[in-house]
Amino acid sequence: MIFGKLNCKRKLRLVMIPLCFPMLLVAQFNEGQQGLFDAIRTMRIDSLQLFSMEETVVNRFLHQQFAILKTGDPFFKDDEEPAPEFERTLYYLSKGDKILEEQKNKESDSTAYSYFIKALYITENNNWNVLGCEAYKRILRYQFKNQKDFDTFERLAGEYSKIAYDDFEKIYATYFRVGAEMTKHYYIDTPQHDIEEKLLTAIHNASIKDHPYLEARLSQLLGVYYDLEKVTDKPVEYYSKALNIYESIPLYFVQKHAIDMKFNIASYYNDRDDMVKALEYVQLINPKEITKKDSRDLLLINDMFYQIYKKSDQLDSALFYLEKKSLLKDSVDMENRANAISEFETKYRASEKERQNLELQTEITKKQRQQQNTIIGGLILLLVGSIIGYLLYKNTKRKQRIAEQQSEIEIQKTEKLLKEQELTSIDAMIAGQEKERQRLASDLHDSVGATLAAAKLQFHHLSQNKEKAQDLGDLYSKTESLLSQAYNEVRAMAHLKNSGVIAKNGLLPAVMKLAKNASGTNDLHIEVQDYGLNERLENSLEIAIFRIIQELVTNIIKHANASEGSISITQHDDSLNIIVEDNGTGFNFNTVQTKEGMGLSSIERRVEHLQGSMEIDSTPGKGTSILIDIPL
Repeated sequence: MIFGKLNCKRKLRLVMIPLCFPMLLVAQFNEGQQGLFDAIRTMRIDSLQLFSMEETVVNRFLHQQFAILKTGDPFFKDDEEPAPEFERTLYYLSKGDKILEEQKNKESDSTAYSYFIKALYITENNNWNVLGCEAYKRILRYQFKNQKDFDTFERLAGEYSKIAYDDFEKIYATYFRVGAEMTKHYYIDTPQHDIEEKLLTAIHNASIKDHPYLEARLSQLLGVYYDLEKVTDKPVEYYSKALNIYESIPLYFVQKHAIDMKFNIASYYNDRDDMVKALEYVQLINPKEITKKDSRDLLLINDMFYQIYKKSDQLDSALFYLEKKSLLKDSVDMENRANAISEFETKYRASEKERQNLELQTEITKKQRQQQNTIIGGLILLLVGSIIGYLLYKNTKRKQRIAEQQSEIEIQKTEKLLKEQELTSIDAMIAGQEKERQRLASDLHDSVGATLAAAKLQFHHLSQNKEKAQDLGDLYSKTESLLSQAYNEVRAMAHLKNSGVIAKNGLLPAVMKLAKNASGTNDLHIEVQDYGLNERLENSLEIAIFRIIQELVTNIIKHANASEGSISITQHDDSLNIIVEDNGTGFNFNTVQTKEGMGLSSIERRVEHLQGSMEIDSTPGKGTSILIDIPL
């Protein structure tokens, strides 16, 4: 490949490797093949020998790449283009490589370029980065040699960098990126920065990563940079470094690079009129090592001899190489014309073959797509069904968990309610008992206590006046009257408080007995009415209802100042209705509610414990009605 300056006074040679095959997809190759692929890719095949392998597209490609590096012989069987995209990619790469190696004129390689572009399209469609790197390197070699479409060269080098998958590929991508920058800088005067720093860094990376071939390629490029920048001695330093590395790699292809470096060093000294050094290095090139297909290289070498001998005033030698140069130029021109015709014919045949293959591939693709659509449709239905089934399962499990949680919550609520009812019952019982004790104490103090106090005074008076015979009769009579009154009061209280014992015989008899004992107190008359109370209730329920009625009757006696009262008990199928009324003084419920004197809150708690309801209707001066409903 030729790298020229703007003034085109001379040419500096940068030949690229025919790109080799790395490890591809692990599923496609065995361990031995993968190791050989990697050795070829990194130029480490000097001690390797090809082994016998089954005749396949992959193995033929492997053989060809090995042979190109080892001997320069691209043995390639131009079989039918394979249908599978993976094998077809390898076919395109192999086809292009063969065309490049067999071309008699290196400028005529657009046909090979078209095969590399086809391979690149397939790799992009399938995201095959490894094969994509191989296609990019071949395409960029063409771009580097022709140096016409600078923007495309720079773009492709950037795309190659994005898919470079290991150190070797990344360093190689740097080589192309910097090469693109240099072409734009020296051919179209586009300013570029840090070219020297980038190349020095890349050379260092190639050295520490042990990639000698890349180290030589980058050193060669840096030598070209220094040569174009006219930095004294630096070009020869890096050309010589690259030459030493190339000569240490005993491969046919690498030795071609060594020839290029000898030519570049000779050109350097020739430009500086150091004819001795120039002649020394150009004589190191053995023309027999340059194949016939590289006739243009021979043309350049003969031109170099001509210039050196002319400047040295060795005119006979200069004339000799000028004639050789002219003959070679005529030969090259003829080859250009022949290759142009051959290339046109080749492109026509390739186009016709491609059309036929396209028709066949279209039919195959159509059938494959139909099969794929059927399979994909089935998979989608299976996937959708699986997702729906999974969602239904998850939803059912979620509902079960929610139901279990709700059930636990309901159980907890029920347990809490029962505990609260139990506590309420205990509170009501304690409050009722305390109220009974307070009332009993109040009755004993206010009624029986007062009577007994009066009787005590009579006894005291009797003891003081026992000698006054005329007063003893009256004193005994009064004392007896007081004791009789106290007895009757205690007896009445006992009857009133112990009426519940009668509940053993049923609720209704107990309530009637309570009304009878309460009647006559403060001129009060209480009437009892019943309906539907034909059968006894549960014993504890009867006792609880009786205590509620007893409490209400006690309130009438103590607070209502009523002359008439009524107790109505009606049993329905599922409830018991109780109405207790009086024609007493009544009260303001909102005011009395805050007081504990009448024990209404205790009565209400007892009713709530029985899961019943209680309503109070009372107006000052118009009596009181209390309605209680208790479920059975």
